[in-house]
Amino acid sequence: MRSILAAEQQRILAGCRILFSRVFPIGDTKPHVHPLWQTAEQFGAVCTNQIDDRVTHVVANSLGTDKVNWALSTGRFVVHPGW
Repeated sequence: MRSILAAEQQRILAGCRILFSRVFPIGDTKPHVHPLWQTAEQFGAVCTNQIDDRVTHVVANSLGTDKVNWALSTGRFVVHPGW
């Protein structure tokens, strides 16, 4: 049963590439250990802190950042970390 649930979890965000903006402190060298990053990956997303053409969602604490502006101008989803 655990393996079935784990496989189902992986499908929830499968195909999503998440870019984070102002979620982690500037200079954080280990964003991959943050609970939001780990949870997103647990549910099947690929996470990054770099803009690239494969990004589908930007998770941001505030509007007006370069990453958010890029996302809005290119039709990506912008969501709050509570999403």
